[in-house]
Amino acid sequence: MTQSDADLDRLETFLESDRVPEGTMNLSMLDGFLTAVAAGPEVVPPAEWLATIWGEAGLPFADAAEREEVERLILDRQDQIWRDLAGDPPQCTPIYWLTEDNDEVAFDWAEGFMVGVYLRAEAWMPLIGDEAHVDLLGPILFLCEDENGQPLIEAEADEAEALLNAAPDAIPEVVIEIAQFWKEHRPPTEPVRRAGPKVGRNDPCPCGSGKKFKLCCGRN
Repeated sequence: MTQSDADLDRLETFLESDRVPEGTMNLSMLDGFLTAVAAGPEVVPPAEWLATIWGEAGLPFADAAEREEVERLILDRQDQIWRDLAGDPPQCTPIYWLTEDNDEVAFDWAEGFMVGVYLRAEAWMPLIGDEAHVDLLGPILFLCEDENGQPLIEAEADEAEALLNAAPDAIPEVVIEIAQFWKEHRPPTEPVRRAGPKVGRNDPCPCGSGKKFKLCCGRN
């Protein structure tokens, strides 16, 4: 079953409501985050990644019923992403913002994806450290900015404009390739378990920028 547009509209309405603290993931950022969780190297417990969505501000629900409804919508979207990536052929349909001219804007989606990478930063290292595959993150990292609003990947003006225009169309393909990479490199029995401690917000960002995570892809 495919998640309905009405469900996504309800989820977006909640995320844009006054009760949700400033800095909470919007729908596009949430979609990127959920995609990284679904496509990544480890199975992340829902309780862990759901808590990451709301961050330090805490739960913004009016009551238990609202929490149940919103979390159901989020879980349904995550399940949809997982089923699309596991399909034959696999698919990826990211949720971007649209301008008044119907141009796709993927900045928030890319930032959300990197927050998802951060959940299992150590486990992502086999891809990040693989020269043959590290470029898969290129279209995503190019859309991420540092604390000064500068791109993490520098490029000349003409090249930057071309990369910016190409990124929204390139992302679905690279996400499918990333998911395939982890499908081939994941142990055949149990999911990979994180061996070391979780990376802190003051640790170097896993994207390789050299900045603290909280000042780079971990901004929320």
